[in-house]
Amino acid sequence: MGKAGIISACIHPAYTAAEFERCLVKVGCKGIYIPESFKTLKYYQTLCNLIPELKDSKPGQISSKKYPFLKCVIVDSDKALPGCVTSKEIFQGGNSNLEEAEKKVGMDDPLTIVFTSGTTGHPKAAMLSHHGFVNNTLVYFYRNPVDTVVTLCNPLPFFHVYGMTLALGQPVVRGQKAVIPNPGYDTHDVLKAIHTYRCSEVAGAPTMITDIISHPERSKYDLSCLTKVVMGGNIVTPEVRKLAEKEIPGAKVWTGYGATETTTAATLVTHLDPESKRLTTVGRPFAFVELKIADPNTGVETPVNEPGEIWVRGHNVFLGYYGDEEKTREAITPAGWYKTGDLGTLDEDGYLSVIGRLKDMVIRGGENIYPIEIEAVLNAHPAVEECL
Repeated sequence: MGKAGIISACIHPAYTAAEFERCLVKVGCKGIYIPESFKTLKYYQTLCNLIPELKDSKPGQISSKKYPFLKCVIVDSDKALPGCVTSKEIFQGGNSNLEEAEKKVGMDDPLTIVFTSGTTGHPKAAMLSHHGFVNNTLVYFYRNPVDTVVTLCNPLPFFHVYGMTLALGQPVVRGQKAVIPNPGYDTHDVLKAIHTYRCSEVAGAPTMITDIISHPERSKYDLSCLTKVVMGGNIVTPEVRKLAEKEIPGAKVWTGYGATETTTAATLVTHLDPESKRLTTVGRPFAFVELKIADPNTGVETPVNEPGEIWVRGHNVFLGYYGDEEKTREAITPAGWYKTGDLGTLDEDGYLSVIGRLKDMVIRGGENIYPIEIEAVLNAHPAVEECL
């Protein structure tokens, strides 16, 4: 779709009708692509409730009073549903118009819109460019040169930038295989996929990796094929990293730091880095990506090892928030720095350590208190699975 200039905007499959409607209106979707249903969720029926005209519309020619921008609903099904185009019809409909559309797409055009996690209110619609998406995938490979064919097990959701870049970016740019274990997440299915398809890499959030390690049926599956474990999407504690290195001994453990607005990772720490750095930092920035730690009030760069707000600049920084110029100006400086809202430090070797969220910092008696330091103590206790 991206090559044809179609901008995707993936959303959480468990969104309520109200949350879905908010996203629909936010970006003014011209088309919607859905399965008819998934588990207990009835997507087609939800759309019929939101768009009364749908059932009586000619496929591809919706005329809605409430959503005048919407023209088409595509259902991932061979079964025709009133008012909808089937995915089969779409896949069979390619013609010369597609080639003409591809010629009009520029590298700085939006490729996709990813909705942020919404920690500061309703999710914002972050626009990621073709240039940022492709090149951030490429620079990952600069740190990861391989001569063999990689088979990646990716249980991460596509509506999250982490899962999207792994599932879609890497197979295209790198030519690797991607194994998607299940439409939803199930640890047993992940184990089965690794075993069956002899996956050489697996990616996931820290809790996903610990679930794989601690699953009661893990011994039934051969995981010796794994040569790499990639963790992200949340802070990877030293305890979790050590556990992964111990329990999956043939695999190198990689972690990093990033955000939706940085087109996933901006830094990476690998098995090639010293152990002290692997356990206490999130690594160094990718090629062509700049980091600095700035005073959040003045924007002045702080000294080495002094805490401040993490700022990122480079090809990977998003284009802005769709339909929200004010929030975009708050997030991106005139010089192109993205202000992450995270607190951290840079050491003398350029390694980044994350302290926590700026908004979570507590000032008591003139001293700055960072919740992540308290969380680290609790996470070190054997009876605590995860503290956030």
